Order: sequence, then C-alpha cells, then structure tokens
Amino acid sequence: MLGKKLSYQTNGSTVEFEFEHGTAYVTAVTDTIMNVFVPYQSKDHRSKAIEGDKRLPVTVDVSEEGGAVQIKTDKLTAKVYDDFLIDFYKKDGTLLCADFRGERKKKRN
Repeated sequence: MLGKKLSYQTNGSTVEFEFEHGTAYVTAVTDTIMNVFVPYQSKDHRSKAIEGDKRLPVTVDVSEEGGAVQIKTDKLTAKVYDDFLIDFYKKDGTLLCADFRGERKKKRN
C-alpha cells in the first residue's frame, strides 16, 4: 500500500503522485485511455496493455474534490485516492471500474 497522498503535480498529460510509501503516475494517453504506473522495480515503463504508441495530444483538467484528485479528459475521469486507489468514470458519470476497498481474504484449498 502506498499510504496517504502527500502531493501531486501535473506535467503535460501526466500526473505524478507522491504518497507516504512511494510515487505513482497516471498518464492520459488519449481521451479514452489512461495509463496507471507504479515504479516498484524500475522507473522505466512499458505497458503490456497498450500495444504500439497510441499517444495523441490530450488536454487534462486536474482538480481536487472530496479527498480525490480528479483527472479529466473530454471523455474520461479518473478519481485518485489515498493508497493509489483509482475509480474510472465515463463523461456522463457512469462508473466504468472501481478499485476494491474491502478486506482481502486468502482463498483456502
């Protein structure tokens, strides 16, 4: 767990987050693709989920509301919380994907 969010800064379409226990990044690749990265082993980053160079010029609006940093493009919003929990929404507010916030349990065989 990365802990509490300490700060964030925007560099173009990338938002860099500093947490108690590490750094993390969210990059708007296009209006509909955001890349999430935590450099656990290396600062170099290659996405296995995004093949080829999909980057397009994209404008992001970054603000803080309700304990979350909101990263908005024309079609997508990411809300980033402590521990680098992220929820993604369509432009109309429909939830696309939310990080699990419950207790994790090991599966017994």
